[in-house]
Amino acid sequence: MDGSRNNPEPTSTSMVADLDAAAERLGSRKLLKKVAKLFRENAPKHLENMRQAIQSSDARLLEMSAHTFVSSIAYLAAESATVVALALEQMGRAGDLQGSEQTYEALLEEIGRLDDVLDELSAEED
Repeated sequence: MDGSRNNPEPTSTSMVADLDAAAERLGSRKLLKKVAKLFRENAPKHLENMRQAIQSSDARLLEMSAHTFVSSIAYLAAESATVVALALEQMGRAGDLQGSEQTYEALLEEIGRLDDVLDELSAEED
């Protein structure tokens, strides 16, 4: 079995999130800031659920947790993080958690990059 699907490559830092597109989709930069704040408040819980699912080999929990995370991160137009989280969701759905630990680590890296972008967003004046 080809393990490459389980290890999506992160994209360049410049492609972390398209905040202009996200703001346009949501209707305003101000609303984007609120969505980003909610994401940052809720992300640790979702990430912890995914970590626990991987540790306990609970494919169904991984699928559900990753799906919820994908839904929330999509609002931020964070394409690379979305791709990695989708890979975790698909692993859970397939019941094949081979490579999930590495993919989870890749997701944490992407979220770290996204966090830097969201720091810049929150520093913007309204």
